[in-house]
Amino acid sequence: MNINNFNSKSLVFYILSALCFTLAYWQITRAQFKADMYKIHSNQSGEFPITLSSSDYDSLSKEKVETLKLNRVNMYGVWVPDSTIYIDNRQSDGIPGVHVISAFTLKDSDYFIWVNRGWARKAPGEISNYMEFVNGTLYLPTKISTSLVSGRIETDLMQRIELSNNEDIMKNGFLWQNLTWDRLNTFAEETTSLSSKTALPFILWRNNIPSDSGLKKAEIQLKADEKFKHLGYAVQWVFFGLLSIGLAIMIRRKNINVKKSN
Repeated sequence: MNINNFNSKSLVFYILSALCFTLAYWQITRAQFKADMYKIHSNQSGEFPITLSSSDYDSLSKEKVETLKLNRVNMYGVWVPDSTIYIDNRQSDGIPGVHVISAFTLKDSDYFIWVNRGWARKAPGEISNYMEFVNGTLYLPTKISTSLVSGRIETDLMQRIELSNNEDIMKNGFLWQNLTWDRLNTFAEETTSLSSKTALPFILWRNNIPSDSGLKKAEIQLKADEKFKHLGYAVQWVFFGLLSIGLAIMIRRKNINVKKSN
């Protein structure tokens, strides 16, 4: 029996155990992050909104926006009706539907934002049954004069898993499977009223939804039990780490017994 084989196998399991404990620690940090985010979201549910004006827009870098994430803000501008996009397969209380996204050009500036204006019902089925969504003619904003939009800043596009990289499958006209910044930027460049403007790096989830819009407020999904999912993963990695150490010890003992027998 080659003793070196025992040593190498034992070392592999020790390395594997170290990797498992590292992954367990990472899951614990993720659990803490999710818990902190839920706490922030809960504490901000009734805070007074910040009003952003044209003098603030130049300073809204991606880093700055991250510090404002989930804060309530008020912004003034004008809706762009022909920029409305529908994000498919979004549920509300277990009912399938879409999130309705429209561009909002900001007052006295060369900037615009994407606004999640709310949720609308759409049953699953063949695309041919929902050409109004594909053609972008449903739930368009009707007020095109200067108006106020109030909502929460979110930088996460909350994407779902895509099983294809084919843009023709991911986008059927104005009915999309997911938002990505690349898709949004390309869409804006092709939209005449947006082509000369710059998008601020966040989505505003609207709070002040008009009662006659036909839309329901879309909720940012931050669940209190998200941390427990990550803690469960951490426990699994700890188990695998301990198992790897146990196997390494067994191999080492066999190594010792082989030496004694020799």
